[in-house]
Amino acid sequence: MKINPYLKDTKVPTPKQTNIYFSIRLNGEVFKFYVDRKIMVKDWNQERGEARKSLSGQVEFNKELLADQNLIFKTYQKFKLVEEREPTVKELQNELRIAFGKTSQVKTAELIEYFKQLIEDTTKGIRKSNGKVYSQGTISTYNSTFKHLVAFNNKIQFKDIDLKFYKDFTEYLTKKEFKPNTIGKFFKVIKTVLNEAFEDGINTNQDFKKKGFKVIKEEVENIALTKEELDILKNYKLETEKEILIRDLFVIGCLTGQRISDWGSLFKGNPRDRIIEITQTKTGSKVAIPFTEEAIEIINKYPNLSKLPPDQVINETIKDICEKIDVFKQEITFNETIAGQSKEVTIPKYRLISSHTARRTFATIQHLKGTSTQHIMAITGHKTEKSFLTYIKSTSREMAEQFLKLQ
Repeated sequence: MKINPYLKDTKVPTPKQTNIYFSIRLNGEVFKFYVDRKIMVKDWNQERGEARKSLSGQVEFNKELLADQNLIFKTYQKFKLVEEREPTVKELQNELRIAFGKTSQVKTAELIEYFKQLIEDTTKGIRKSNGKVYSQGTISTYNSTFKHLVAFNNKIQFKDIDLKFYKDFTEYLTKKEFKPNTIGKFFKVIKTVLNEAFEDGINTNQDFKKKGFKVIKEEVENIALTKEELDILKNYKLETEKEILIRDLFVIGCLTGQRISDWGSLFKGNPRDRIIEITQTKTGSKVAIPFTEEAIEIINKYPNLSKLPPDQVINETIKDICEKIDVFKQEITFNETIAGQSKEVTIPKYRLISSHTARRTFATIQHLKGTSTQHIMAITGHKTEKSFLTYIKSTSREMAEQFLKLQ
């Protein structure tokens, strides 16, 4: 048996990472087994099958990669010892998934059962992404996708996933009045499931890789608060402790640029240091966050804050708060796809305000103040300037005024 490590994609641009897999030759057959490791192409030496010195933590990374290779060989040897024969490719694949903690049992060849077990393994933390368990938000999206797929066709097989399925399922979801981006999320999950089943050697149908089987995405109307609007919100008199807490949490998001999933971490550091380092929940990125005096003042108000209200409560309450304030009652008109048709929609601004508005507000205000893109991205944790720039919600006039200030 021969075992050699390779990169899934050697053309991925920096700073994106690509998966590592082992090419395993067994009894004249070759198959791929993906391990839970990623690396940038520039840090990989294919000739030696290991990380280059340019990778931070290269020695430890290569030790872990060698341990993966040894585990593959030991799993193969164990099967031979117990069964007194060579394993088939499928048998070794199943044994490797168990050995690497990717599943608690042998994978089924049925799509619905496979999908169900994948969700179960993800929920239990058996299935991971780059060594980290999946977030509750991701698991929720998996469950929603599964529910709607089963409602569409509870007997669907791997072989049925083709461009006709793509068209029919899209029409089904559109009639249910799901928006394009939600439909796109469902198909992104389906493609993940199909790809994982393909890597397991269970699914041989690759129609999901065709260009027509795409994850649709529509630009949506996102907003950011201006500095003046943020000041109005901060100074607005609220009556209940719940509203005051949630307003303060939202303001912290506006002052630090962090996602709602990381707001709780901001209360666990020592604000007197003026800089708090956290590992972001969604991406695992480590960021150092500078705290203004205003942010420190809010943090000090809640020395015993151990648990934040649920995300849904925060989002509903911040809308309720903003609904009381005149500046957020102004109407905004934009186009939105509803039931497959583009329609002009007019709604008050407060209905567009959510926890993620805080992150966009931070990025936009700092951008208009003249803070460099590089510095803002270092705080927000954005990896690419392209994704970061979608957060900038300044008008052309504001950009022109900023230009004049910098002259």
